[in-house]
Amino acid sequence: MCATTVEYGQPRVLCYAPSDGGPWVFFDCLQEVTHRYVPGAGRMDAESDADPLVRDIRTPAAGFEDGLVLTLYGKMLRWRPGWWIHQPGETATDEQKAIAEQLRNIEADDPSRGFRR
Repeated sequence: MCATTVEYGQPRVLCYAPSDGGPWVFFDCLQEVTHRYVPGAGRMDAESDADPLVRDIRTPAAGFEDGLVLTLYGKMLRWRPGWWIHQPGETATDEQKAIAEQLRNIEADDPSRGFRR
């Protein structure tokens, strides 16, 4: 069995500047670094993703938050895998919203919540 860990690596910002002089759009990517144990060598080797995933897109807007568009990857990084329970998107169906509400109620009734840090 090989141990694998992932750490957050170097951010990379890409920019699109339209040729017609329109507003610029920025793409914030994250290049993850993965460490894998090399069996028989007694060391970990690091690999970085050559094609990083986009975390968010910045578009021109009046306010800082108004111009931020998180990708699914960005939402998962920001709010962890259960992000959709507390941050249902505008495109969520009524069924998805109802499921998220049920899960929030279950979480609220969980007696172990008082012991979390």
